Amino acid sequence: MKHSISLATRLAEARDNDTPPDRLQQLASDSVVTVRRQVAGNPSAPEVALLQLAVDMDKEVRMRVARNRNTPPSVLCKLARDSEQRVRWRVASNSNTPLTVLRKMACDSETLVRFRVASNSNLPIDMLQQLACDSDAQVRLGVAINSHTPIDMLQQLASDPDEDVRYCVAGHPNTPPAILQQLAEDSCMYVRCRVAKHPNTPHATLQQLAWKRDDHCVDVHMVLARNPNTPPDVLAVLALDVAPEVQQMALENLQKRQ
Repeated sequence: MKHSISLATRLAEARDNDTPPDRLQQLASDSVVTVRRQVAGNPSAPEVALLQLAVDMDKEVRMRVARNRNTPPSVLCKLARDSEQRVRWRVASNSNTPLTVLRKMACDSETLVRFRVASNSNLPIDMLQQLACDSDAQVRLGVAINSHTPIDMLQQLASDPDEDVRYCVAGHPNTPPAILQQLAEDSCMYVRCRVAKHPNTPHATLQQLAWKRDDHCVDVHMVLARNPNTPPDVLAVLALDVAPEVQQMALENLQKRQ
């Protein structure tokens, strides 16, 4: 197909949110794939254009349609069956994807797809529970980072055999003090560091971490000393730490409070 308009102009139109829908529909049939990719990611693209691009031969085009926050559910349903897993996991992350589709995708053979389903904030409790018991740690990690994961499920994941899952629980904004106190005893230093900077960690637990001595205590103490929320009395303990760098950071933090 011959083009009377330059490629640079067509690309600019394809990515511009203010381009009229009928023009975006024309550009969805452009012979140059980079133009079609821009249309596929444009939130102003009309449904008919997105439906057409959802079956484009180029997987990057289909991926951009799947990621587009204005792609309608009917188009996402089609893309949920795409042979390319990178298209499917973008569908799993899209807030417009219907629950019925997410339920099917929760059983996808690809771990990354199930992970994206697990981290989708629209999931109901029963699906979160299903994925919290997934055999793959990466999927359980998706539940641990989901902003809507309930406290009882965070408690379950706080004892997960995978340290990355426990690390995400230690950093979850809704993790309550009781679970953080449990994780303060975790065998993984990175988990304890995450507890050390969590705003919900209770005073007594911060004191416990400050007094603890082991092979990795310097790393945890450094996080405590740097944390602007660490109470002054805990910083005073750290100012006497055996590690000079911890002492210095704790003193600097104390000075900022004065």
